[in-house]
Amino acid sequence: MRDLAQKLGHTHSWVVKVENLDKKLDLLEFFDFCAALDVDPAPVFKQLLNKVDVE
Repeated sequence: MRDLAQKLGHTHSWVVKVENLDKKLDLLEFFDFCAALDVDPAPVFKQLLNKVDVE
């Protein structure tokens, strides 16, 4: 987790808050998080969009 914090340029406690849902990510932070984890954000973002009513 400390490696992830370093990749993101944030503290370990910031990452813990995100993981514990104590901190919400804005869209840019979400994409940074995906990049740091080497995860394609498109399918994750699509799942999120399916959970909300978007017209």
